[in-house]
Amino acid sequence: MRMVKIIALGAVFVAGELAIFLVVFIGWSALGASGFGAMREPVRVPAMRDLSWREVSEGPATLPDAFSLLVPFTSQAPFGNWAQPWQDFCEEAIIVMAAAFVRAETLSPILPARARDEMLFLMRYELSRFGYHKDIGAREIAETLTDRYGVVAVVKPVRSPEDVKKEILRYRAVILPLAGRELRNQYFMSPGPVYHTVLVKGYDDRDNTFITNEPGTRFGNGFRYDQNLLYQALADWDQSASGINQNKLMVVVY
Repeated sequence: MRMVKIIALGAVFVAGELAIFLVVFIGWSALGASGFGAMREPVRVPAMRDLSWREVSEGPATLPDAFSLLVPFTSQAPFGNWAQPWQDFCEEAIIVMAAAFVRAETLSPILPARARDEMLFLMRYELSRFGYHKDIGAREIAETLTDRYGVVAVVKPVRSPEDVKKEILRYRAVILPLAGRELRNQYFMSPGPVYHTVLVKGYDDRDNTFITNEPGTRFGNGFRYDQNLLYQALADWDQSASGINQNKLMVVVY
């Protein structure tokens, strides 16, 4: 019996020594083979490069030949009635489309009843906010988008068609206030509106066009205007003068 106890105690002692050895060995492996005092070098994850189009804003860059955003469309007369107030609802239609784009909506065209209701609401809002609604300029458009829809809308100068392209490449829709009669749109009743707005959602340098949502016609989804024509037609609405001025501005929406 005494011999059995000695053997058992020996087995326990050996097992304990083995456990201590395993703990030390595992710890040593975790710390590294160079010694217990040397910690493993931390893994360095390389920082990801920001590949946004902010990089092109500081210097020359080669832009893609063509690019277009998905922006839901509505004409300013969603039920085909071009009497008042629909005849003057181009800005309201543009605002509805821009807000739908920022909300990442994909249904296009926008349901006519919804477009109608939103445009009528905007007319009442503008009358209350500005005291007028028939024509509103770039700053009023931006203010309406921000106040009514919580959308970031910034008025910026346009020095060349490339300014518009770079905003689109940042996935931002661009609203352009224009001298409507200079557009020479075949679908406008002659001589066309004195003041007009379009939403630019893309461009194609292969035929030198801007791709727009043109609210002034039911054929306006993806309507193309010559880039230089649209740039030359830029003109903002001046309510104090009841007419347009020659300011070349855009409302950038994101």
